[in-house]
Amino acid sequence: MTTGNPSTSLERTCLAGDHLVLGATMVDFHGWEMPVRYGSIPDEHQKVRLSAGLFDLCHMGRLEVSGRDAVEWLQRIITNDYDAMRPGDALYTLILN
Repeated sequence: MTTGNPSTSLERTCLAGDHLVLGATMVDFHGWEMPVRYGSIPDEHQKVRLSAGLFDLCHMGRLEVSGRDAVEWLQRIITNDYDAMRPGDALYTLILN
């Protein structure tokens, strides 16, 4: 477990610095430095119950697709419009089965 002095072997999301500034306790989550809690568990529970809770998904969903029909396949299985993307874009979307 890391607590403000992250291991250089762990990958970090673009929000890792913000999590640390906000007082998160950071842990190794499958090779990624991720927040496990902010403050005490009862305090965090109450804050989520009274307002909202968010989960950092920056470490999930890297997908590389190639092949002759890759674009058509992606357009069928995702909920957003793949054709609106340009080279270098990122797209947060759902993949349907």
